[in-house]
Amino acid sequence: MKLAPLARAIAFLLFSLSVWTQPIFAAQNETTIPIHVGVLTDDAPTSFVTSSGELSGIGIELFNRIYADLPVSRKWVHYSDRRKAFEDIKNNKIQLLIGSFEEDNSVHEHNITQTLPFFIDPIVIVSTKVELSLSEIMSLVFNRLFITILLGSLLLGILITLILFFLEKDSHPHMKNEKNPEKLSYCFFTVFSCFFRDLLYDPVTSLGRFLLGSWILFSVFVISVLSAIITSSILYLMDAGSEIIFHANDLREKKVGMLYGSNRLQKIMRQSDARINVYSNTNDMMQALANNEIAFAALGKTVLEKYIETRFDFKKKIQISSLALGYEAWVMFVNDDYGQIIFDASLSSKINYTINDYRNNLTMHQICSHYVKTPEQCVF
Repeated sequence: MKLAPLARAIAFLLFSLSVWTQPIFAAQNETTIPIHVGVLTDDAPTSFVTSSGELSGIGIELFNRIYADLPVSRKWVHYSDRRKAFEDIKNNKIQLLIGSFEEDNSVHEHNITQTLPFFIDPIVIVSTKVELSLSEIMSLVFNRLFITILLGSLLLGILITLILFFLEKDSHPHMKNEKNPEKLSYCFFTVFSCFFRDLLYDPVTSLGRFLLGSWILFSVFVISVLSAIITSSILYLMDAGSEIIFHANDLREKKVGMLYGSNRLQKIMRQSDARINVYSNTNDMMQALANNEIAFAALGKTVLEKYIETRFDFKKKIQISSLALGYEAWVMFVNDDYGQIIFDASLSSKINYTINDYRNNLTMHQICSHYVKTPEQCVF
């Protein structure tokens, strides 16, 4: 009978322990709720798969640092199709998307918010190299600057010839007792052959001087073309190719490829009246460029550099225009409601706070230095 009170005490103790431990187990169960994170697997330097099969990149490292302080589990969802990844976050199949996606305010209607930009990248134009032709060389030679300088030199030479004629016509030994056509011919020849006086025979007839003077003038032009144009412009053409883009309007009616999710770039292309072809990944777009399905490809400079880093044969076939169409600002897309219950705040607000803090203490600079040569593009 004395064991009854002891049994009741033990039962009460076990009941109390179950009551006190239930919230703890419940909290632990909450931490197992996964966040589905979509990542582009071939989108360096933002997100990519290394040779060892691990995910890496600026966006991956940034999220991993944020995830370390979150009371949730993580499940990666790999994508090679940018369009499919974007559709899945719209349909709430994933709660966060990492890639070189540009700012896009249209996502708000799908209950998606975008984080602060974590990287900016200049947009460049890429085209394939082509063989040089005479027409391409001549079009480069007879540009507006060249014509202006040539005509200006001719006018200046004629003016100096007239001035020399009035100064020397009555005093120069070769001009005394000579008629004006002879004096003018000597002045003309003197002006336009001043650099060749020791190398050329001095004609004694007016026709000879005019003829030789004209030939010297033509020779100056030919020498200029051969020495300046052939040694510099043709070398530039061999390196840059025949299609040189000086302005976005030069893309008018041209087939231009761009990646899905480049919202700002798409607006620029529409303003230039380019014929836009949208691609789901960088590799498909570059293959289309190599197969002449498109004339140009527009994408982030860093994305291009990472793509051609190990593709040496492809690198030799392309040219990069010096024209920059602007900058892409890469963001993460987050389900707007995710985290409201677990964190008492949206996940996007936590990410934005971390990005802003990492900018100020230069942690973003440190992260970017692991993947790109210009880590300052992470701090702006």
